[in-house]
Amino acid sequence: MMSYHTADCFAEVDFETKNKQYRSKWALWRSRNRLDGELQPPKMELIDLETNQVLESKLTDVRERVTALTGLDYQRFLRSVLLAQGDFAAFLKARENEKGELLEKITGTDLYTKLSQ
Repeated sequence: MMSYHTADCFAEVDFETKNKQYRSKWALWRSRNRLDGELQPPKMELIDLETNQVLESKLTDVRERVTALTGLDYQRFLRSVLLAQGDFAAFLKARENEKGELLEKITGTDLYTKLSQ
């Protein structure tokens, strides 16, 4: 979210998967850094924190890579965040297979499902 009386905003999320750490960045700003400037297209980056190398810098590429790394698409990520923050209504309304899938991804127990298959 961009606050009132500001011309830019950003977010960063650090995460770890399989002992590797990443940072996902997102930024948005108005043209000429003016409060009344036109919104510019957002920028995203995915960075390997060990090497500080930018792995992806295009919106769709960052999204696809983060999904591949975490196993969580945007909707699953939102559900996991809402669940962690105590908003169980969205979780309870999810379909049965989505609940199980989400809990497996969050807890890392999808290994047991794979083994049972």
